[in-house]
Amino acid sequence: MPVSQVLSWIGFVTGMSIGVPQLVKTIKTRSARDLSATTFCLILITCSCMLVRAIVIRETALVCYYSFLILANLLQLTLIWRYRD
Repeated sequence: MPVSQVLSWIGFVTGMSIGVPQLVKTIKTRSARDLSATTFCLILITCSCMLVRAIVIRETALVCYYSFLILANLLQLTLIWRYRD
């Protein structure tokens, strides 16, 4: 396996942990008072564009990564709108 693929998968695994702590905190506290929905919408747009690029270049690790980020951000946006004061 080429080094670039190994690095892609390492990035995928470590990158998955980026949004998880915020999701857990939002679910536990049932509060999204300090979170910006705009930020998560911009992340969602960015990840969607990058997912298309990853599909075009057929980079499996990046397709998995951006798909996960899209789902995580959609969940976070749902929680923000649900727990909004």
